[in-house]
Amino acid sequence: HTSNHISLAHETQEFIHQEVNDSRLKFSNENLTMLPMFAYPFGGCEQAGVREFSIIKNCGYTAAFTSVKGVCSNQTNIH
Repeated sequence: HTSNHISLAHETQEFIHQEVNDSRLKFSNENLTMLPMFAYPFGGCEQAGVREFSIIKNCGYTAAFTSVKGVCSNQTNIH
């Protein structure tokens, strides 16, 4: 997730990286285990697309979740 529950599609790549890293730091400061999975704050098609998938993957997450209905397979982009 992000630190401030922002809509990623409306932000710069640099700002998204900062939000994601701030969120990760909050987990660390609370001594919580950070899973390598990301939940998009606004997971619709207009809010999470190829650009956002790439950014989140580059932030080190192994998988991510949207709110788009569908079936995943071994051919599905898991970010």
